[in-house]
Amino acid sequence: MGKIGKYIQRGRSPRYVDYSDYTAISQKCIQWEGFKPEEGRPYSADTFAKLPVERLLKAGDLLWNSTGTGTVGRAIVVPDHAGLSKMAPDSHVTLIRTWAKVSPRYLWAFIAAPEIQNNIDELTSGTTKQKELNLSTIVSLPIPLPPVAEQERIVAKLDAMLPLVRELQETLT
Repeated sequence: MGKIGKYIQRGRSPRYVDYSDYTAISQKCIQWEGFKPEEGRPYSADTFAKLPVERLLKAGDLLWNSTGTGTVGRAIVVPDHAGLSKMAPDSHVTLIRTWAKVSPRYLWAFIAAPEIQNNIDELTSGTTKQKELNLSTIVSLPIPLPPVAEQERIVAKLDAMLPLVRELQETLT
């Protein structure tokens, strides 16, 4: 992962306020169903202003929950969304920004795959109540990386097949 991410960093602990134009993106903003920035908390404007520009969200960033039993491991690709430049992940979320020859959706598919998700406990450390997916573990995670055209074919096939799999699961339950 360290070679395919041009920027990989855990967020910082924000100073929260009652109201702000800036949002701290937390674990509850990152759901398998999608990106929910409205679940974030107001980030202090003066603290936010001190963040390096690399820490601000961009469309195509991958966010990976890095803390907490039940939340660690969830990931999303940030969609194009109004106000992204006023959002930054908190310290429980890792931001992964890839190089141009790496599809964020391909990387998401790899992270979301059962091979990773079913073994997330093996990737984390810490106590039962506060599991941590350390940055060093993320950076050293081996990622199979085909050429970008093949990454896009894989993502397109998943987009076509996963709704059918979900439909079948619903039929069986």
